[in-house]
Parts: sequence; structure tokens; C-alpha cells
Amino acid sequence: MPKLALAAAAECLGRDDLARVHYELVARPDPAIADAPFGRARVALRAGQAAVATTALDAVPVVSSHRLTAQLATVEAELAGARRLGNGTEPRLRASAARVERLPLDPATDASVRATLFSAAVDLAPTTPAQPGGAPFLGRPFHERELREGLEQCLRTSARLTSDPDERIELVEPRERGPASDLDVT
Repeated sequence: MPKLALAAAAECLGRDDLARVHYELVARPDPAIADAPFGRARVALRAGQAAVATTALDAVPVVSSHRLTAQLATVEAELAGARRLGNGTEPRLRASAARVERLPLDPATDASVRATLFSAAVDLAPTTPAQPGGAPFLGRPFHERELREGLEQCLRTSARLTSDPDERIELVEPRERGPASDLDVT
């Protein structure tokens, strides 16, 4: 594991070029060493290479106990790439949504990840009614109002599942306030 240690040290020193090389040297012969794909993904994301990060995370073997974490990190990488790209974002969001639908997530994680995806989709969705027969997004028509309702449902689910009262309020309250409530009237 000295190469993995060298990769981590190089990453800590900000030497992503050197870290990438060492992470690749570790991952190539044994993709089961999950630290290497995660390291490669971090380095790739800092370089603005979301597709490389996704490929690295997808290399975590299906039988690995880190596979689910890698798949969730892939969704984050795709979202980062979509934000950076601006154009071509909807196909990336749809691919991430399809990935999430296949994952065996606990209810809290599922609601949180779906809320993130719905939030990103709301910014892209048309305000005109959805076309009949259009592909749904996480079970909802790809229309702003429908996606906002999906986001609200996920946030309410997250609020119901949290044991922290402050977090519960934080999850639900911003969606219930109107723009006027941001004004300080005291």
C-alpha cells in the first residue's frame, strides 16, 4: 500500500497530477481497493473532469461494501459536472435519477438524494405543461410544478425521518415561507 500512501500524501500537498498517477497505479491491478477510485474521483472533480470521476467510481466492484457509497458519489459527480457544463444537463440529471432509482437506499438517504436531484431539475424544467408521453423524472413529469411538488415531498419525508427538531424546521420552513417572509419587520 505504499503507492496509496503516496497518492494520499500528494493529494494533501495539492499535487493532484502526482496523486492521480499513484491512485491509477493502485486501482489498475486491484479495483477492490476502494480508496483508489475515490481518490481518483476527487482528483478528477477538482480538474473539472466529472466523466473521469464517474468512470473511476463505477470501477468499485459490485461485491464491495463501498459500492453503494461509490454510486452515491457518482451521482454527486454527475451533478457537479452538470452544473459546470450548463448545457446538456438534463441527460446527466436523468442518468443520475435512473441510477438512484436502482440503488437500495434507506428512506432518509433516498429522500435526501432525490431532493437534490429534484432541486437541480427544477432549474431546468420548462414552465409550460409537460408533453404527453414525455419521460418521467423520478416518477414525475418533467415540468417545473411537478418537480417542485416532488422536491417538497422529499423534504417533508426527510423532515419526518430526522430526530433533530431544528433540522426538521430547516427542511420544511423555507418551502412554506413566501418571498415576503424574508423581510425583517422587527
